[in-house]
Amino acid sequence: MILVNRNFGNPVLSSVIGDMFKGSSDTGQNVDWVNNTGALASGSALVSTVSNDLVSGNNSNAATVAYYSTVVSNYTEYQSKCQNFYIVTELFLKTLDKVYTKIWNESFTETGLYTPSNLASLYAGFVTDTSGGAAGPFMMFKKFIDRAITAGILVEADRLDYQDQIFISGMTRANMSTQIDLANKLVTMTHSTPIDIVPDINAMTGQYLNGKKLFLLMTPYLTNESVIKGQNASNGTLVTQEPIWNTRYVYYDTDSSSSWTSWTNPVNTPVKRPLAFFKPKTDASKFGRSLPLGTHFIWSIGTPEDKALAETNGTTPPDLIFDHLDRISHIDSLVLKIKFDKLQF
Repeated sequence: MILVNRNFGNPVLSSVIGDMFKGSSDTGQNVDWVNNTGALASGSALVSTVSNDLVSGNNSNAATVAYYSTVVSNYTEYQSKCQNFYIVTELFLKTLDKVYTKIWNESFTETGLYTPSNLASLYAGFVTDTSGGAAGPFMMFKKFIDRAITAGILVEADRLDYQDQIFISGMTRANMSTQIDLANKLVTMTHSTPIDIVPDINAMTGQYLNGKKLFLLMTPYLTNESVIKGQNASNGTLVTQEPIWNTRYVYYDTDSSSSWTSWTNPVNTPVKRPLAFFKPKTDASKFGRSLPLGTHFIWSIGTPEDKALAETNGTTPPDLIFDHLDRISHIDSLVLKIKFDKLQF
């Protein structure tokens, strides 16, 4: 007979779920945007490939050292920001579901996507600044979909507009907090200051977003096995059981000997990324034994009128209530309350 303390479940579940939100709100989390090459991976017309090093080089002159210091500074600045929140449309979510279904069923015809470090680059599109539109990052989801349509993997009806994924800009960890209320099984995440959105929402008559359902999409930074183990600080030896090692580093050769013995900060820094490893669908998976997949939290958005109508009709009201959705340039403040249930034994 095995005895289980039923009170064990709630603290564990609250810790696991709370950790997903603390990656966005707490300092010192070492989060990462899935740095990638920004170009197509070998054998793929869809995805890039993950690059663990921010930059590397073998020149010790002052200009090079200064350049690497700038890279480190930019990385440090990224740590202060939270870039994993978006307002998306229903079409965005349906297309995302279609892509994930194809990944799970391994129905893509190309070979390059089935390398885990290549597929992982897909998730960069959910934790990077996409406000640049056509000039945005190579792996933003709209561009991935465009390439998939060109390759004949998806159809024209799946094509996204740049307004299908609206970046919530200016969210910083300094203005965010996460509280876990174990007694009431509640995680509360708060951003206390106004937040910009890019592009502005224009849902007026005749505009692309007119009449479209909107949702808040959050992609949490996750702790993976290789984050816990990290790597050997003295020689960079990989210590992991997964095909991708979630570590970030910048290094250069300080004495021009090409020995790669001197690394700049951040050194040996395990990072959280918006993906975790799962067992594939079958033991004969094209991904091998580890399939990288993303996790998303999704909340429906509506107006007070939408809420009142739902209550009148006995249907589910929107999760988040905005004063209006016709024109939005910023969000005054954001409070998310997430209920978690007890574990079942």
